[in-house]
Amino acid sequence: MLCNPGSPTTPVPLAWCTSVRHGAGRDKHLADITFAHFEVDGSGVRTREYDPLAKGLGLQYVLRGRFSDLYVHDTAATGFGCDFLQDTIVEGVPAERCGRQDPGEKMGGAGIGIGVGGWGMVERLTITTCTATGNGTNGIFVELQQEYWPPPRGIRITACHAEDDRFGISDWGADGLLVTSSTMVGNHQAGFDVSSQGTSGVGGRGAVAGTDGWQRLQGQRVGGHPPRHTAQRRRQVARQRHIGRWTPLVSTPVPHNQVRPSALNQAPPPPSAGAAAPPDA
Repeated sequence: MLCNPGSPTTPVPLAWCTSVRHGAGRDKHLADITFAHFEVDGSGVRTREYDPLAKGLGLQYVLRGRFSDLYVHDTAATGFGCDFLQDTIVEGVPAERCGRQDPGEKMGGAGIGIGVGGWGMVERLTITTCTATGNGTNGIFVELQQEYWPPPRGIRITACHAEDDRFGISDWGADGLLVTSSTMVGNHQAGFDVSSQGTSGVGGRGAVAGTDGWQRLQGQRVGGHPPRHTAQRRRQVARQRHIGRWTPLVSTPVPHNQVRPSALNQAPPPPSAGAAAPPDA
């Protein structure tokens, strides 16, 4: 269990190695490391204010890493918050109730949050068979860390499940993110979010999300980025609404899409201007 009794200003991740605090970089990276078969309980950490460094794991610049069968939960900030993962696999990681001190508009606060761009044009990363439930912001997301870096290709998210998060799975700055065989249900604003709300202000582009299951308030939310995204062969429920600062783009191709009425008993959208008023009861 992580805890910081008597030091409310000190975040205490289980392990961290960052560029700012430890000089991590391409030429000073962690190589051939494995974290497997243990639990990270962050419920004992309390900070006076939200601190995005109060993670479960916080490594940067990892080469040939393997993160397997980790149970991360109840962290003050992001649960699994590692950045710049090259030739790395993150598999079988349930992340629950992470980001519990995130008010909803701060950096981090996710179940699984991975910064990208540090290795250049290509980052060979696979996130698979992970579950993210009840987290403060994103269930699973990737985020470009510097606006002047090129969005990297080569990132895959497959066979994952995101539920009861603010956003289920998010692309905040990758190029050609591939999301397959994953489910995003019961999230509060969107199941799959593609936008420029991340640290760099650069949105994802060219994402392909296919053969996945979405429900109402689980559809695509796209805005603030080039409109090159494809959603294939999925169930998407009708009347998806776009809220806040995200600008919906109408040019997203959605071939073979099945649009079905909502079954979650949410209020229908308001009538368009000029529509006839319903008769009095």
